Amino acid sequence: MTEVRIEHALSASVARVEAALLGERWSEAVARGSRMIRGVTVLSARADGDTVERVARFAVTPAVFGLAAGWDERVTWSRATRSARFAVTPTVGGARIPGVSVAGLYALREEGAGTLRVVEVEVRGTAPVVGALVERRVTAFVRALFDDEAATLAREAR
Repeated sequence: MTEVRIEHALSASVARVEAALLGERWSEAVARGSRMIRGVTVLSARADGDTVERVARFAVTPAVFGLAAGWDERVTWSRATRSARFAVTPTVGGARIPGVSVAGLYALREEGAGTLRVVEVEVRGTAPVVGALVERRVTAFVRALFDDEAATLAREAR
């Protein structure tokens, strides 16, 4: 298992950053802003009081061995704590990749007039022999993806 903590300082207020994250078009903005995402389909989105839940399917570029690759992502956001839990299911050819899981916590904190975004991610690669290699590759991908997402968030929260 690999644990990663990723922080990004944003100049926008927490309220503006949260509004961007919870916006109807956030998943599409992330896909447009990332060099690694080919497309996204929001499978469901609902708000129930303080809780917002979104499930989306992302397609990545390039394909893996000619097969469509990506992930399904479930995010459950709490407006009260300005944080979310997320779980990601990596896929190739529409099927779940066995032995690989990604999950974590996403939080916003006030930092002066701006926002500190903290993402704590746990990557597990349990496949025999190649598990550690898979973990390293997925972890590098996750870091790059959250860097792209931070740039998109900075633009969207202005």
